[in-house]
Amino acid sequence: MRLLRLMPDYGCWPIWSGGAGDCDNIDPEDLPIADGSRDRLQRWVDAFDAILDPGDPAASDFATAGDEVAHEREGRELWRILEAELAPDFRLHYHSVAFGRLYTHPDQLPPLEEILRRRAARRREDPP
Repeated sequence: MRLLRLMPDYGCWPIWSGGAGDCDNIDPEDLPIADGSRDRLQRWVDAFDAILDPGDPAASDFATAGDEVAHEREGRELWRILEAELAPDFRLHYHSVAFGRLYTHPDQLPPLEEILRRRAARRREDPP
């Protein structure tokens, strides 16, 4: 079984090989997934690419908390769909941009409401 990661990154396909020391970017066209899933995956990564601030990539962020929650929700749903479509030959893990970490099982995911709490805390820390 081959390990893959679902993880958006600017200007890249959102699927990566996931073994130790392995970080090849994989074209979804090369994977046995449904065309509808491939299209949905492309829309998800396009939404992520749209937030890039090329002048200051570290400052890139979703315009609203709702946008960030929607993107995270779609990533989680894609993880579920793609893992089912790729089984049994592949195992898929999910890297959440919202939480900055890799998840190996859906039970590990924090509630989506945590995104709202984190954004509110960041706003309190940022100077006006």
